[in-house]
Amino acid sequence: MNWIQKRLYAKFFANSTMNYQKAYDQLYDKDNARPPKGIVKCSKSVSVKQFNINADDKNVLSAYYFENYKQQANENTPVIIYFYGNSFSNKNPVHYYNYCSYLAYKASSIVIMVNCLQPPKYKFPMAHDNAIIAIKWVKETCPYWQISTDKIYIFGDLFGANLGLSAMLHLKKTLKNINIAGMVFTDPIIDASMSSSSFAKYGNSPTLTKADMQNFVDEYVQYKSQIFNRRLSISMEKDLTKLPPALIITSEYSPAKDDAYLLKEKMEECSDSVFLYEQKNAYYSFMFEKSKHRKRNAETMIREFIKNNDINFLKMISKTL
Repeated sequence: MNWIQKRLYAKFFANSTMNYQKAYDQLYDKDNARPPKGIVKCSKSVSVKQFNINADDKNVLSAYYFENYKQQANENTPVIIYFYGNSFSNKNPVHYYNYCSYLAYKASSIVIMVNCLQPPKYKFPMAHDNAIIAIKWVKETCPYWQISTDKIYIFGDLFGANLGLSAMLHLKKTLKNINIAGMVFTDPIIDASMSSSSFAKYGNSPTLTKADMQNFVDEYVQYKSQIFNRRLSISMEKDLTKLPPALIITSEYSPAKDDAYLLKEKMEECSDSVFLYEQKNAYYSFMFEKSKHRKRNAETMIREFIKNNDINFLKMISKTL
């Protein structure tokens, strides 16, 4: 790329970011006092219940159970455990609640959104321990809901994906049979130092900034050296064998794009049961937007993955999308 091309690219990206920022400002309610305009709405056919999970003798986790009451749950109904993106922060964006309701309807699944104990009161590795407890709790509670434990999927975005993946790495070492059907991660962050080129290039994107992510980490860790702990910086983990099949979703202008590709590469070294889909001309959060135009292909991938649990099938249909 010569200097003219670089200047044109920089100008295009600046204009694209500016235009997206204007649209973003119009769509999002800054104080999170009500569901932001333009974000997916809760499905009218999905009910929600709240459960408490005992984290330890003193602390309790809250879990939100989303179910399509028009469809009777049975042993073939998938169960999605969702760890949301800023699980390290004391902020709870309403769009995650809306999205889990929407996901339960679109994927014909039961969705359980886990609210991990958060900083500044609770520090590393509390949220990571909570994720392990939550997965075990869901597996133990499925018989009570009269649903099978054979179709449990781990979902997460950003640091929520970090929690889900870290929990799976722990469980595979401690349990003889994890019995998790698959994992779906959107823009997973597996390097807590956030030193990749995509964070440098797109770190000021309108829907996700490196500063936001850095604040989450600073609130969570007790001291700086913890960001290199393998539970937090999973990129340092060497053994990614025996993990369930994984669908990874990222976007062209996401700061976490390099982390998504790095996770794909590390998993491919151990297995071919991983597929990455990149949404072109999109920023992080495109999956939460009301508009179906950008997220249509990604949603198709998710539905087919949950339905067939076949990575090779995703690779095949990706050529037709």
